[in-house]
Amino acid sequence: MPILRRKGTPRSDRGTHVARLRQPTTWISLVIRQLSWGLLLVFCVIGNGWAQAPQSGARPTSIVVVTDDNYPPFIFRDSSGQVQGILKDSWALWAKHTGITVDLQAMDWGKAQAIMAAGQADVIDTIFKTEARSALYDFSEPFAKLDVPIFFHQSISGIVNVDSLKGFTVGVKDGDACIDFLLSQGVDSIKKYPSYLDVIAAAGADEVRVFCVDQPPAVYLLNQLGIANRFRQSMPLYTGEFHRAVRKGNTALLKTVEDGFAQITAAERQQIDHKWYGSTVAASGLMRFADYARDAAYGLLGIFFLAMALVFWNLTLRGRVAKKTAELSQTIDALNEAKTAAEQSLGQLNATLVAIPDLMFEVDLEGRYHEVHSASDSLLAAPASRLLGKTISDVMPADAAGITMSALREANEKGDSRGKQIRLEVPEGVRWFELSIARKPVESGQAHRFIALSRDITDRKRFEDALATKTALLRDTFDNMSEGISIVDGNLRLAGWNRRFAELLELPESLLNENTTFTDIIRFNALRGEYGPGDPEEQVRERVKLALHPQPHHIERARPNGSVIEVRGVPLPGGGIVSTYTDITARKQAEAARESLEGQLRESQKMQAIGTLAGGIAHDFNNIIAAILGNTNLARQDASDNPQVLESLEEIHKSATRARSLVQQILSFSRRQPTARKLASMVTVIEESVRLFRATLPGRVMIELQADGETPLVLADPMQIQQVAINLVNNAMQAIGDASGRIGIRLDTVMLDTKFVEAHPALRGLHAAHPGRTVRLSIADNGPGMDAATMARVFEPFFTTKPIDEGTGLGLSVVLGIVQTHEGAITVDSQPGKGATFTVYLPAAQAIADAATSPEPAHPASAAAADPSSDLRILYLDDDESLVFLVTRLLGRRGYQVKGFIDQHEALTAIREDPAAFDLVVSDYNMPGLSGLDVAREIRTIRADLPVAVASGFIDEVLQAQAGGAGVRELIFKAGAGEEFCAAFERLAETVKESLNRG
Repeated sequence: MPILRRKGTPRSDRGTHVARLRQPTTWISLVIRQLSWGLLLVFCVIGNGWAQAPQSGARPTSIVVVTDDNYPPFIFRDSSGQVQGILKDSWALWAKHTGITVDLQAMDWGKAQAIMAAGQADVIDTIFKTEARSALYDFSEPFAKLDVPIFFHQSISGIVNVDSLKGFTVGVKDGDACIDFLLSQGVDSIKKYPSYLDVIAAAGADEVRVFCVDQPPAVYLLNQLGIANRFRQSMPLYTGEFHRAVRKGNTALLKTVEDGFAQITAAERQQIDHKWYGSTVAASGLMRFADYARDAAYGLLGIFFLAMALVFWNLTLRGRVAKKTAELSQTIDALNEAKTAAEQSLGQLNATLVAIPDLMFEVDLEGRYHEVHSASDSLLAAPASRLLGKTISDVMPADAAGITMSALREANEKGDSRGKQIRLEVPEGVRWFELSIARKPVESGQAHRFIALSRDITDRKRFEDALATKTALLRDTFDNMSEGISIVDGNLRLAGWNRRFAELLELPESLLNENTTFTDIIRFNALRGEYGPGDPEEQVRERVKLALHPQPHHIERARPNGSVIEVRGVPLPGGGIVSTYTDITARKQAEAARESLEGQLRESQKMQAIGTLAGGIAHDFNNIIAAILGNTNLARQDASDNPQVLESLEEIHKSATRARSLVQQILSFSRRQPTARKLASMVTVIEESVRLFRATLPGRVMIELQADGETPLVLADPMQIQQVAINLVNNAMQAIGDASGRIGIRLDTVMLDTKFVEAHPALRGLHAAHPGRTVRLSIADNGPGMDAATMARVFEPFFTTKPIDEGTGLGLSVVLGIVQTHEGAITVDSQPGKGATFTVYLPAAQAIADAATSPEPAHPASAAAADPSSDLRILYLDDDESLVFLVTRLLGRRGYQVKGFIDQHEALTAIREDPAAFDLVVSDYNMPGLSGLDVAREIRTIRADLPVAVASGFIDEVLQAQAGGAGVRELIFKAGAGEEFCAAFERLAETVKESLNRG
């Protein structure tokens, strides 16, 4: 495909035609041509000698040049991926002329800029010169002018300038200079692509319908993709210029680059242009014609010169006379004009002196006034007429005179003095003046004179003072802010910072000054490990790369000293970024504490829900077990003469008893077992437990006890505390397994204060309820330990890491329930391979009067078996048919007349029909529909004196309080339906019989 000549490409860089040697047509043209070529050769040799003259300073032996790889025909990649184009050939000639090796690296334009900015290249080519880039680079003279128009789809009309683009999305190449131009003109709907080809391809796919691309690659790629007829172009938005650039201050390299390109001859440039732009067929014929025409012209020119020499000789003589006459006339006219001009200049100078507001004096080295010019005497220390002949010291105060004379001496030594300020009291009041003094040129031997200008800067001084006051106020405010602030300009220089910034980042004062750069701070932090492990220089490069293209950011950075810094950055309009640094360590700690408390609350709610579920299940299960145990007892009585049946019944009884024990644990976990808390000595409870442990633990496990005899009393149920110790020791023994191990038990006292809670956040709730002295029980083992996931579930009911037949997963859940019932707390600390430690915290009792003792229920002496001949009539109500059947049989064998019901309404109907038919009513509490208390209230309306008892698997304070109001005579703990249950019935029956006998 032919390369199109681009509009705006400078002719000086392209050349026109390649010169060719031809055969002369005449001997005259041959001689003239040979002389011309000889002179040209001489000039070339001289010029080449100048070009090859040694330059001052060291020259590099090789350089790295980066450039775009997608800017045809200047630079692009062919179908095989090889770099081609004008620049490749030009740099090859440059290397040939200079002897310096060139590593030309063509790549994505954004990457090329980043590599140059990072200092990994020496020269960047095909770069437009902008204000922002001028701060980073020194640029060569432009070597090509490039139009930058707007291309738009043929279906769009009305795009004539940049204002027409508003409302359109404009496709651009990432990193292109047109982005800054569009943004500066208010066009911000921009879509960036990695290359020119991607922009043109996106336009061809109708992804964008308007794009801004330099004209040369746009025309080339539109034709290459065959879509040139689908797009139009506007007048150029602007004309850019291609430069070559080096890093700021590297002027020696820039001169080497420009000198090298200057050595490339016009013929060599012309050959490169012909290679990439081509030439027309007509041009070749015209060149041959021009050669012959030139030869003929040379001959005619020689004849013309001979003729003109004769004519010139004739005219010269005549011209000399006329010339002399004209010179005299011109001299007179010039003198008149000079006089007029001098008069005009003098008038203009006088007008200027009157018009300028500054005071002007001419003084000598002693400070004596020789001339005074002032539009008004009100600003003079004395009237002008009184100043002449006097010295500065005569008319000015000593301090102002001293400053003025110092400026005079400086002007005498250096030629001028500027910027010194004096304060004078003049008729208008106190005024400030700024002095500018210059030494006048004088003839040799004459005394020096000086021109002094005195400018009234009072208003400026007041403004500067006010500004200084405000600046000091702002500086004090800036330095005393609770947040650190840093300002980095577009050159990555630290343009501003406050004291808090240095304190938060622990930066030394020696590092922070007006020459400090962002790179210096990053390198300092990287070398001291601020960013963690890794190559410090790589960390510096990564962060500097981000700073070159600043974006708004918000990050939280944990520092090695344990603090957490919140960093917020906002880019500045002119380049650079301002960042704020806030110490959020306390906030992060508070958030962590809040998350911990929320976790504890969720765990408590979860355990409460599980406990409620477990309690309900245990209640129903308790009824089933009671029926099994009761019927087993009846069966043993009926099969007393059959040993095999008795043996089987005994096994059933054992299994049911184990199940009932499991139910009791569930009820204990769900806090539905009644507790009798009293003042108890933890030392006594634990020592008794240890004696039991030593008798039951295998010999391979050693148990050690450390008990502080001064441990205070606690308000607790000793049996339940002993159960806590037993379950924790069993848990430790099972963790040790078949290996040899050690279990350590420690009992002491800690002071639960704020400092202790900060180290143990899990005790915040206990501290809030019971601060002060706290009893601590720790049980530790050297078993395999637990990971974090296991510790998170260790107190869940039915969760266990043991096989199915080796544990129920209720031991630690029961421990948690008992500890929480006693208003305490429990923690666990473990790591895989390092054993586990369970620690129980119980609040110490403050006084014996605080104990809530629960007296043992007094049983009547007549609690023995009931008289079998008793004819007491009992109504038994339970929603469990098996229990009704069982209780009826059990009590019937003891001589009672029992009538059972499983429906509350049927039982109440029977009482209504014959209120005197029963002596005692016993009802289950937890039944669907009407509860046992509801039944008792209804019976009171039928027969108020009929005794009512309520049986329940759990009896708490709420039930006890409600039972009295419902008219319930007694609450029976329904732990089972065997002998214990019957014994409770018999005690109640005896009470009823005594009441009947008294009646």
